[in-house]
Amino acid sequence: MNILFFYRVYPNYGGVEVVTTVLANRFIKDGHGVIIASIEQPHIELACQLLPDVKLVKLDYPVCSIKNMRKLHRLIINEKIDIIINQWGLPFMSTLLCRVAIKRTSCKLISVLHGAPNTSKLIIKARDKCETVYNPFLKYIYHAIMYLKEELVKASIRYNCSHCEKYVLLSSHFIKPLSDYAHIKRTENIIAIGNPVTIPVYFEEWELKQKRTALSCSERKARGFRRIFCTIIRRRRCGFR
Repeated sequence: MNILFFYRVYPNYGGVEVVTTVLANRFIKDGHGVIIASIEQPHIELACQLLPDVKLVKLDYPVCSIKNMRKLHRLIINEKIDIIINQWGLPFMSTLLCRVAIKRTSCKLISVLHGAPNTSKLIIKARDKCETVYNPFLKYIYHAIMYLKEELVKASIRYNCSHCEKYVLLSSHFIKPLSDYAHIKRTENIIAIGNPVTIPVYFEEWELKQKRTALSCSERKARGFRRIFCTIIRRRRCGFR
């Protein structure tokens, strides 16, 4: 099976980036083909952490440009991509780009929400702005802006959930808060796969057995994605889309 990861910034430092590297290497070892497509590649030197068979592809801003859609579409066809794992699963733009790119192909889309189910950095920053303003008129304006941003985030989540094969959260306890927050009525395609990166950074208390636990978690997350792949393959063979 050929798998394409999509993320806004990669290679880079950060949790999602490490998860992507761990999973890409795991899938290569399992015999799959792996490509990672990103818009920004600020630390290309980190690509050395990938196995040699993993391919990197550079896209450009704006996210939903015709150029990106055509490039990703050609990549899906030429590389015979079976699954796209969208690691930037909050903004609707990433899902829209992938949806257009997989048109007229048998490729399936899985989106992952790496974060809390009922907030985002965008909302947190807007809320902080409201709390630091004391002028009543400006406070009203900033509250209105925060409301509009929150409604946009909720609409993005609803769009993403309804336009991908599976929408993956980091915990099963996130499913209900997500559906309540974004007013999602049907949650059949929302599932949970735990995050593999659990190594603490408190070095004085760090033990080798904790690293072994974290590495075994990466295998569990890879198995979770393999279960999704198998389900999609079975549905395809039975004629379901």
